[in-house]
Amino acid sequence: MKESFKQKAPIIIALTLILLTMPLVVNRTFQPQDIRNRAQEELGKGPIAPYVSITSPAHEARVAGTTDVNVEIMNNAPVSGVEFYVDNALRTTVKIQPFKFTWNAGAEALGMHSITVRAYDRNLNVGTKTITIYRE
Repeated sequence: MKESFKQKAPIIIALTLILLTMPLVVNRTFQPQDIRNRAQEELGKGPIAPYVSITSPAHEARVAGTTDVNVEIMNNAPVSGVEFYVDNALRTTVKIQPFKFTWNAGAEALGMHSITVRAYDRNLNVGTKTITIYRE
């Protein structure tokens, strides 16, 4: 019986070491109800990218004339700046709240345009959100 244990001991030790060094994987389905629920869940977990929500105009909205682009940023570190892009061209950077950009859509060509918002925090994490709007 002692011979049997001595023969199996290296295998048992190797399997134990493998099991101890394997990462623990937790399978969790995440379905955020809204921006606040996601951000509150993530707060305190370490550095995360700012969560950006464009509150107006709505995705695929039809706009004409002057339009306010309003955003809400949630993060576990202070936001150091928010950049507003129209069709991949930087239009302005806002460093204090409210994070908003007044866009003269009337000066743009008719048709589809993209609005992208990039938020940076003091840890240089970047959160991005893009919507499509239609200029009438």
